[in-house]
Amino acid sequence: MSYPNGKIPQSALAPITKAANGKQVYLRKDAAKAFMAMNAESEERFGITLRATGSRSAYRTYAEQVALRNDYLEGRGALAAIPGTSNHGLGLAVDFATPQMRTIVDKIGAKYGFAKKWSDAP
Repeated sequence: MSYPNGKIPQSALAPITKAANGKQVYLRKDAAKAFMAMNAESEERFGITLRATGSRSAYRTYAEQVALRNDYLEGRGALAAIPGTSNHGLGLAVDFATPQMRTIVDKIGAKYGFAKKWSDAP
């Protein structure tokens, strides 16, 4: 079933590894399954658990995206997509806690559906 960007019900989400700040984060169930498989490979091959930066670094509600976009437009935050267009609102994106984690995903992520080639985010 397809849901509007940023309006995915909790029942359609699944937890992934906790964020670096200890908060639980979620992705769409199919993406969460792929993420956890990718994380298992990361832990096995590199000894690194893949973690989101914080509580808004994986799935985001529409309201959270509005707040992040407003912070960006007011010069108080990082680049944030226009609400309703974010891959985070689709439950398909993760901002990683460290550059090392990002490098690992660049190496192994494509086979799990995680790759930067389809994203305009830095």
